[in-house]
Amino acid sequence: MSSSASVSECQWLLRNMGFDRERYNERSALVLLALLGLKPNDPWTESEARSLRTVEIMGWIRDHSSGPIRLRSSVATCADTRPSGQDSKRPTGKSETS
Repeated sequence: MSSSASVSECQWLLRNMGFDRERYNERSALVLLALLGLKPNDPWTESEARSLRTVEIMGWIRDHSSGPIRLRSSVATCADTRPSGQDSKRPTGKSETS
């Protein structure tokens, strides 16, 4: 291992800690870097244990990854996760008939 953190080294660490192939992918490696407080190529010695919310991890990945993170065979977006036929309006709690 080199003296600086990289996605491939995080994948190697995850694999050698016993994670299966689905859990030592690029996305998991980026999550590990985020939780360690490291950007790619930062020295490992600067790592720290951090507690981040999911939205903070997603923002970190957006800001520090080299491109879109593939989920299985396609790129996922927030719009992709909305059930079909649903619009983007938020419920107001008021009855539609009133």
